[in-house]
Amino acid sequence: MTLGPLLSVSELSRDGECRLAVEGELDMAGAPMLLAEVERFESTTPDGVLAVDLAGVTFMDVAGMRVLLGAAERAHRRGARFVIYNPRRIAQRVFSLTAVDQQLEILFDDDAPVP
Repeated sequence: MTLGPLLSVSELSRDGECRLAVEGELDMAGAPMLLAEVERFESTTPDGVLAVDLAGVTFMDVAGMRVLLGAAERAHRRGARFVIYNPRRIAQRVFSLTAVDQQLEILFDDDAPVP
C-alpha cells in the first residue's frame, strides 16, 4: 500500500492577493514540492507579492523552513515582498527557535484560527 502525498499546494485568492496555500506536512519529503510551486509562482509574478499561507501545515521541519527562507531571499533580491500568513504553532516554533521569525514578514488574517 502506498500513501498519497502528505503535502498539497494550491492557489487561493484573498482580498485581491494570490497566495500559495500549503496543507499537510512540510518536511524533507514535501519541501521539493513546495519549492517547485514557489518557483513557478515566482516566474509568473516576478515583481509582485509572494504570499504563502501556512494555516493548513500540520508539521514543519528545517527543510520546509529552508524553502521559505530561500523564497524570501530571492524576493528581497528582486525587490519584491514575501509574506507568510497564518502559521500554526508548529511552524511558529521552528521560526522562533532559529530566530527566522525576525527575518520574515509573518501576518495573521483577522478570521484565522488562533495558532
